[in-house]
Amino acid sequence: FLRRTAFQTVRLSSFTLRGKFPAINEKEVFSMEPEHWEVTGAPPEPPQSDPESGWTQESRRVGCIAQKIGMIHEYDDWLSFVPLTVLFIPGCNVIRQLTEESDGYTALQMGSGWIHPKNVSKPVLGHLKKYGIKQAKRKIQEFRVTPDALLPPGTEITAKHFIIGQKVDVCAISKGKGFQGPMKRWGFGGGNATHGNSKAHRSHGSMGGCQDPGKVWKGKKMAGRMGGKRVTVKNLQVYRIDPLHNLVYVRGGVPGPAKGWVRLTDAKNKLFQEIPPFPTHFKQPDEDMSEKCVLIPKPAEYSWDVDDKELRIDTLKENEQQKIVVERKEKAVQKEVRRKEEKSARKVRRIETRTTKLSKRAEELKEKAERKASLPKRKKPKEYTEDDELTGV
Repeated sequence: FLRRTAFQTVRLSSFTLRGKFPAINEKEVFSMEPEHWEVTGAPPEPPQSDPESGWTQESRRVGCIAQKIGMIHEYDDWLSFVPLTVLFIPGCNVIRQLTEESDGYTALQMGSGWIHPKNVSKPVLGHLKKYGIKQAKRKIQEFRVTPDALLPPGTEITAKHFIIGQKVDVCAISKGKGFQGPMKRWGFGGGNATHGNSKAHRSHGSMGGCQDPGKVWKGKKMAGRMGGKRVTVKNLQVYRIDPLHNLVYVRGGVPGPAKGWVRLTDAKNKLFQEIPPFPTHFKQPDEDMSEKCVLIPKPAEYSWDVDDKELRIDTLKENEQQKIVVERKEKAVQKEVRRKEEKSARKVRRIETRTTKLSKRAEELKEKAERKASLPKRKKPKEYTEDDELTGV
C-alpha cells in the first residue's frame, strides 16, 4: 500500500502516455493556467477559536512519534511533480500527563511503536503498567502542550489528528556523513586549482590567526564530523492522509534514513486555516476511512465559493482535457484534408503539364511535316554499279 502510481491524482483516460510524460506539450499545459483565480470574494480569514471544542490559535496540541517509510512522488492536477515523504504512525498512545502542579510544566508523555516485552527493561514495563498501557513501546518521548490540550492516558493518536493542507514541523536525527571537509560541510568555495596552490585545493584557508587575540574561536566553520544531529524541518504541508493504514504524506523531504523515527507536531510559526480536531480526533464507529488529498481548485470560465468543501474539479479537468483532445482531432482532420487537396492539385498540375508538352510536341511535328511537304522534290542521283563505265576520268 506504500507504492503509488505516477499519475494517481490525475485521470488521463483520454491521453496516451509516451514513456514518462503525458502526451501534451508544454504550451498546452501553460495555456491551462489562469492569469488570476476566479473566486467569489477574498480568501476567508483564519479562524481564531472554536466555542464547541474550546480550541484557539494559541492552543498547542500534542504531537506524535512517527516512522519514516520513504519517499514517493505524484503529479497534481496541474501535472506538477510533487515529492512526498510517507510517515507511518505505529500505535502512538498517551502514557501519562505532566502538569504544572506536579512537574513544573505541562506536557504529555507519548509512546509509539511495538516491541517485545523481553527487549524492554523492567522499570519501563512497570512504568507502562502503572498507567494502564498493556503494549510495550519502542519509543517514549514528551510533547509540551497547553493545559486545555491534555489527554487521558491510553488515548491513541492517529493520522486523522492532522488535517489536509496544514503545516507541520518534523524533527529527526539526520543521516551521519562522517568526517567531511569544509566544502561539503559548510559550502566553502575552496582554493585555486593551479597558480601557486599546493595541496590546499579544498581547504578552508586562513583561520584568522593574525587578529588579536590570535586563536581559533569556538564555532569556527572548519572540517569535522557532519550529520547525525537533531534537525527540525519547519512548515511542511500535509498533502495526503490515509486513515486506514495510519499514513501521513508530507510534501518535501524529512531528515533521517528510511525506518527512522521522527517527531511530528503542528507548525509553531503558522496559523491553522481550518479548525483542527481538538484536543485530538476520537474514532467513531461509522467514520470515513478513505484517503484524503489536498484539493487544488482548477480555474475556468466558472466561479466558485472558496468555502464550498464539496466542490470537486474532476468535471472541469475532464472538460479541459476533452477540449484539447477535440482540438487535436480537428487539427488532424484539417491537416489530412489539406494534404489530400494538395496531392490532388499536384496531380492535376502534372497532368496539365504533360498534356501541354504533348500538344506542343504534336504541333512541332505537324509543322515540320508541312515544311517538308512544301519543299520541291529532288531528283534521285544515278546509282552506279561496278560494271558501269566511269567517264570523265
